[in-house]
Parts: sequence; structure tokens; C-alpha cells
Amino acid sequence: MNKKNYGFTLIELVLVMAIIFTLFAVSFPNFLKILAGYQLRGAANQLVADMRWVRQESIYGSAGVIKINFAKNNTYYAIEEGTKRRVKRDLPKGITFLQVPLTNSQLTFSLIGAPSQAGTIILKNSYNDFCYIYLMPSTGRIRMAFEDQEEE
Repeated sequence: MNKKNYGFTLIELVLVMAIIFTLFAVSFPNFLKILAGYQLRGAANQLVADMRWVRQESIYGSAGVIKINFAKNNTYYAIEEGTKRRVKRDLPKGITFLQVPLTNSQLTFSLIGAPSQAGTIILKNSYNDFCYIYLMPSTGRIRMAFEDQEEE
């Protein structure tokens, strides 16, 4: 009687599982670094969008005095109108403000869109990747870069 065995032996299955586990273990740290980069980019894009929105509101004058307050612990910022908080944005875990060169950690814009203070805000993730957000002094232009560049 000839029996044909269709299937895999236990040794073959264990070997394949070991190979898959090894590949996963080697690639997982790279996956975490890529994820942290996406979180940094997302947090920076949200901050830039909020800064541009506050600038636009200041130009149109459709609201009271709108400002962005950066937290002293470097983990969040809040958009406030007068004394009322409109939005609080927590940074993702592992993302912090490395540098906020603003007096009283507060940013406002004039009626022509110029920032209360020019400078570079730097965001950092846990893998020491940086994002630079440049505030241009007279024009109010807000520019983002992932490499340190001299201001124009």
C-alpha cells in the first residue's frame, strides 16, 4: 500500500517559524524608527498648520487676540483667544520641543501677519531626528525643514 503524505513535518514548520521570527526581530527596530519619523512629521505639520491658521486669523482680525502658548514641559501647545483656550494639542509620545525661542513661550501675529518674535522652533523625536520650523521676521512666513538651514 502506497501512502502519499501531503503536508509538512513538525521540523519544517518550526524552521519556517524560526526564520519568520528572526526576520521580524531584525526589522522591528527599523519599523519603530520609521514610525517615530512619521510621528515627528505629523506633529510638525499640525503645528505649522495651526501657526498659519493663527496668523490668518490675526490678519483678518475676525477674532480677538489669538496666540499660541507653548508648554514649559515641552509636551504640548495651546491656541488661546484672550483667556479662553480654544485648542490644546499634545505632542505624540517621544516628541518634544527642543527649542522654542519665544518670550514667555508665546507666539502672536500682528495685523500684517508678522510674528511677535522670529526664530526657529525645533521639534525632536526619541531617535534624535529633528524638525526645524522657521518664523521669518517681517513677512511672517512659516517654513518647515528636516535639515538645519540658515534663515533667508
